[in-house]
Parts: sequence; C-alpha cells; structure tokens
Amino acid sequence: MKKSIILLVLLITCSFAQAQITPPQDVALPVWKPTFSLELNAGYSAHQGVVADLNLGVELKRNTSLYFGVGTNGLHTQYLRLGAMKQVISHDRFTLSVGAGLRFEHSDFRDFDISTVNSVMFELPIQAEYRINDRWSVNAALRFTYPLYQSSNAIGQSRGGLRTQLSLGVKYKFGRKKNRNPYIPIY
Repeated sequence: MKKSIILLVLLITCSFAQAQITPPQDVALPVWKPTFSLELNAGYSAHQGVVADLNLGVELKRNTSLYFGVGTNGLHTQYLRLGAMKQVISHDRFTLSVGAGLRFEHSDFRDFDISTVNSVMFELPIQAEYRINDRWSVNAALRFTYPLYQSSNAIGQSRGGLRTQLSLGVKYKFGRKKNRNPYIPIY
C-alpha cells in the first residue's frame, strides 16, 4: 500500500512538472507588422477653394495610425498636417475613422498687396474608407480646423473661426502585405 501511494505521488509530481515545462500548443503571441500608406486627396474648402493634399500614413496598431500630410490650394496657401487616426467602425470593406492633429498653414497674399499669414490650427478629421482590395481603397474625408495661433502683417486681421474641408481620395498601402491573422502560434 505504501509503495502504491509513493508511486502515485511520484507519478502526479512528474506529470505536474512536465505540464509546467511544456508550453501549451495553442498559445499565440501578437505580431505587429507596420503598414505604410500613401493617400492623394482633392477637395473643396469654403475658406480656400479647391485643395489637394498628399498624406503618408503608418499603422501603429491594429486600428490606430499616424499621418503626415502636405497640401496646397494651388494659389496662395500651403499647409503641413500631423496627427493620429483611430478606426471607430470597421466592417468587412468599410471603415470609419476619427482623428486629431495639428495643421501648420502659410498663406501668401503679397501678389494681392494684402498680407502674409502663418497659422497653427487644431484639426479634427472624420474619414470614411472603402477598401477595394488589400492595397487600394477610396475615401471621403471631412476635416474641421480651428486656428489656435495666427500671425499676420495686416492690420485688423482676424483669427477666423471654424473651417471645413471636404475631400475625396484614393489610398495605396505598400510595404508588407496586411496579415489577416495578427497572431502567430508558439511551438
């Protein structure tokens, strides 16, 4: 009887030790593969007229990305945009994202003998995107901007208020192909 109890305790101890040493086969670790994108947009702003911008984006996590953009209205205004976007709705091929960022704008009206204006603005973009395939997508964006700081050499120049911009564009993702399953198993 003593031998069978000792043998049973030894068997349980060995199997417990083996269970502690051997990792489970169905455990997976998250893998991050950055996805870069290039986006070309054209649109209309009530404040600036027709605008065009080019954005470079990098996906940080599954639904969060940073963007860097440059744009112009072709006449007198150039701008630089920096910000982050977060997907709030993602369904099959459609995503809706919101973001926040800063916009640095330079307007040169010297050809019209008015002034030069430099602005720092808060930007709130809302973007709907339809994915055509793994690389290409089309989007529509509505951007709200509000001047935080503005310098001008004109007398009586006001800061202005909330500005809106509506644009349509195409996006191309390059770099690594997006992994549909962001986890790899441990063996």
